[in-house]
Amino acid sequence: MSVFSYPFFILWAITSICYYTFAKRWQWQILLLASVVFYAVSIDRFPAVLLCVWFISYIACLLISQYQSKIRLLILLASICICITALCLGRVTSIVALLGNSYFVLKAAGCIVDAYREKGTEKNILRYLLYLIYWPGVLEGPFNRVQEFRNQLENRIEFDYVAFTHGILRFVWGAFKKLFIAERLELMVTAIMEKPEGKGGLYIMIGVVAYAIQIYADFSGFMDMMLGLSSSFGIKLPENFKQPYFSRSIPEFWRRWHITLGLWFRDYVMFPFTSNTIIKRISKTLRKKNKSIGKLLPLIAGTCIVWFFTGLWHGFSKNYLIWALYYAVLICCSQIYNEFAKGQRNVKNGFYDSLRILRTICLVLIADTFICVQGMSNIRILWKELLFNFTGGTSSVLSANGLVIKDYICIAIGCLLMLVVSLLKERGIGVQDKLDKTPIVIRWGIYYLLIYAILLFGLYGSQYDASQFLYMQF
Repeated sequence: MSVFSYPFFILWAITSICYYTFAKRWQWQILLLASVVFYAVSIDRFPAVLLCVWFISYIACLLISQYQSKIRLLILLASICICITALCLGRVTSIVALLGNSYFVLKAAGCIVDAYREKGTEKNILRYLLYLIYWPGVLEGPFNRVQEFRNQLENRIEFDYVAFTHGILRFVWGAFKKLFIAERLELMVTAIMEKPEGKGGLYIMIGVVAYAIQIYADFSGFMDMMLGLSSSFGIKLPENFKQPYFSRSIPEFWRRWHITLGLWFRDYVMFPFTSNTIIKRISKTLRKKNKSIGKLLPLIAGTCIVWFFTGLWHGFSKNYLIWALYYAVLICCSQIYNEFAKGQRNVKNGFYDSLRILRTICLVLIADTFICVQGMSNIRILWKELLFNFTGGTSSVLSANGLVIKDYICIAIGCLLMLVVSLLKERGIGVQDKLDKTPIVIRWGIYYLLIYAILLFGLYGSQYDASQFLYMQF
């Protein structure tokens, strides 16, 4: 089911009416029914992987919470292996690949580990299914935790006009970023990066910058839409972005980009590794000889493992493995620097911070050169154009795929508006709170202007499927 389709909005409207009309005991069942309908309509094959992961992880959680012997560890390992196998099969073959496979599998694996850590589990099998395929979070996340989700479902959620309206407005803002900005940039990126040979380094650079903005507008736009959708039901999902392009270092960038995925890897990969008894013993032994090395070794090893799996999660290709290796090296270098630079004066001023932000953006753009094209050969061609053919190519590439002056004006206006909103949020200014305090005529004038901009200038329709958000491939 397309996110930009009449069935989607009809399902949203019917679900909202039923959700706030029926008694408390039926609210989560209504959300489950809506989620099942949305998921069933959106897939084109029998969801065998989902059913397998759902049932096995649910049984594993129950058994782990009941047993107190070593069998708990065996159940943990066996069920995690099954989940990871399902994830890998979804990567290497289209036969079992399923919508949201990468997301509900990791959520299920997290539930199993939490049960082993005695953090509680969801004992109602249908409510557990709702957690896995909750309508706003099944396609691209975010990765919420079952305990937080369960707690929100336990109390009746009354209709709140302000919260409901804010949810719809956030959905509109996300749609603006997707249809007004990301879709146009996607046409530019495709024209340049599909066959980079002969395009010239200048236009390759433009394409890389366009890709960086596109992926942010696309992914963060979808997050705004789904968090807004969830807010209309009174269910709060965790934020997944926090102005990442204002980061002063690469580690900070990844604490701001796809936040919930990073937290998942931290809690379920990094912590188990660094807290392992053997690793602790090695670290303790090394600390006796050199405190810094003893502290850094587990941290660096854990970072490398996390980024190896991060690369595999994004895709089973050399492009993503190189991309992951690049970030792993940068983050490890940052960890080493921070350890040995302790006590040094930390300069804090606007100019220095601006240079650090610019440095981070440049490093991120370099990383994007590994994944904005398909195949290793295209990476070599891309860098060859950047280094040895910078002035080559023609401007005609910018008018490919039907792009005209109007489209570039829309891109400029959209990016400027997105930048202003990000700057305000970075300074701790709530944009929605500010709008709520403006006169009603001005406030709703802005809302309608945004809606009309999407309807009149957004790229949508029968020419392509606008619901195929970039991160759905993961």
